[in-house]
Amino acid sequence: MMGMEKHIKAVINNENLRRPLRAKSLVATLFGDVIEAFGGRIWLADLIRLVHPFGVNERQLRTSVYRLAEDGWVTKMKQGRRSIYELSRDGREQTALVHELIYHYRPRKWNGIWNIVVATAAELPPARLAQLQRRLSLMGFGMLSKNVFAHPDMDDTLVRKVIAELGLKDQVPVMVSQTVNGNRHAGNFALDRELVKQCCPYDEVEVSYRHFVSAYGRVLDELAHNRQLPDSLCFMLRVLLIHDYRRLLFRDPQLPAELLPRDWSGAVARDTVARLYQRTCEQANRYYLEICDKRGFRPRLKPRFFKRFGGLPGARG
Repeated sequence: MMGMEKHIKAVINNENLRRPLRAKSLVATLFGDVIEAFGGRIWLADLIRLVHPFGVNERQLRTSVYRLAEDGWVTKMKQGRRSIYELSRDGREQTALVHELIYHYRPRKWNGIWNIVVATAAELPPARLAQLQRRLSLMGFGMLSKNVFAHPDMDDTLVRKVIAELGLKDQVPVMVSQTVNGNRHAGNFALDRELVKQCCPYDEVEVSYRHFVSAYGRVLDELAHNRQLPDSLCFMLRVLLIHDYRRLLFRDPQLPAELLPRDWSGAVARDTVARLYQRTCEQANRYYLEICDKRGFRPRLKPRFFKRFGGLPGARG
């Protein structure tokens, strides 16, 4: 057990994983990974208890949920003198998009198509352009030239949705393109790979994936030699795992396999996450219920939870 605790402390204090933990980001992970699976709402007092082992005190927690509410990501309700927080409609929609990327990723063969977003309209407000650039960046778009963004294999329906949400659908055209001077039908994407290096660089996130695999790979190896772990420790592991992985995915341009190196560390990281999540999920859920099942409503685990990573222990039928 001491070896396991040592490795978990190493993960918590690992500077290569962008430590220290930010309270607001950690709370967002808790809502997205755990609380949403149990219906999306939680008593503030229970949330305070859940974050305490991560080094987040009550003042930091209250500030974090206040800011998430200001961002429109959670909503607050009162029951007597007690507060309940739950995901807002926008919070649920954003969480659903992230869930597809984390838990239900399905690689597909690239069709050679590039998505191009052109934001060069003279009347485009600078603040709105900055918002667009940030949203596209989170989706993995790179900048091909000034205010021209590109990404291979992006769902253009999703791109149009983001542009519409920003009120720019009549000002920002979305186009598709493909390389014609290359033998891509024979699997030769050399010119596309060069374009990727220019507008969607992945070197930095590749290094971060290696740090991630190194840290959590040690934990996974140690778990193989520890048959019994406290539920609380499994809960911490699962939350930290998804917290760190989610942050990496936001920096990952999500490129097709045809445009990535054969030894891409992102694939190894995904496998590590799936194996460690499957190992810890049942005990983590048990700990959550132990904390949150005593205050007037019983959290119920959604059936879809068991479809994460291709199937989790405890699924029925």
